[in-house]
Amino acid sequence: AHTNQPIVSYAVAVSSKNGNSVWRNRFKRLVRESIKAENFRLSEIILIGDSNLSVIFSPGSISQSKCKKIFLKDIKPSVLDLLIKIKTRAARK
Repeated sequence: AHTNQPIVSYAVAVSSKNGNSVWRNRFKRLVRESIKAENFRLSEIILIGDSNLSVIFSPGSISQSKCKKIFLKDIKPSVLDLLIKIKTRAARK
């Protein structure tokens, strides 16, 4: 059954230049875990915006050469900050 509910989709893109496969996969897992922890915030965003939301996450300046081992505490604040910015913009429209 199709519903007209807004959809949230996201992707995590990590270049091989950022690190080896173990590091890249860990980064992706941590981003997904951060998003799942903020699921209520995503629900608020789509209810406010009343439209579909697509987000692509990328490590930006984080790389294996700068940060050998990454942890959830390194990723989660950035994901949360991005979701708050998206929510703020959705509320303005």
